[in-house]
Amino acid sequence: MIEITSTLVEITVAIAIFVVYINIGTLLIAAVVGDINSSPFITIFCLTLANCISSIASSVMADYFGVVNLEFMRHLWYVSLACINIITIIFIYKLHSYYHKRLGKLANTVVLSSMILVIVQMIEYVPRILFNISSKELDDLKMLGISFSSFYPNAITVINVFLTVVTVLVVFFALLKAVKVRVYFK
Repeated sequence: MIEITSTLVEITVAIAIFVVYINIGTLLIAAVVGDINSSPFITIFCLTLANCISSIASSVMADYFGVVNLEFMRHLWYVSLACINIITIIFIYKLHSYYHKRLGKLANTVVLSSMILVIVQMIEYVPRILFNISSKELDDLKMLGISFSSFYPNAITVINVFLTVVTVLVVFFALLKAVKVRVYFK
């Protein structure tokens, strides 16, 4: 039988909550020090909104894994999180278009990372759920030397931490610029 372990769900939810707190903080700082119609602010706003929705959805789904039909919840888990990332990409493009802004480096980074998150969700979803491959069989598969079953939680963690660090750095340098402090790396 296919199973999504409670540890995997707990880790995903904990990471989502941590990322939401960091995103909300960076969004608030970005609103104070930057132009709210700028590409970085639009992108951080979209990312924060997406992470809030993902965090709430993950928490709600985690609460219902033992109550609602397990097969349905497994499908819902992967598909809904992938859809949130697809909607984030669309939302970033639509808001940039609405404000007549070009996608900046941060926007392109978030869009690419969101696409990768969708791919990671589908890499986990297709064999595990659609083809009903067991956890033991996935443990035997290796991708770039990493066990296939550990690929999903590790990839999600790395991408979310990467996006968090990137947004914090963008806001940090905007804050430095706003207070007219120059940083020189020698």
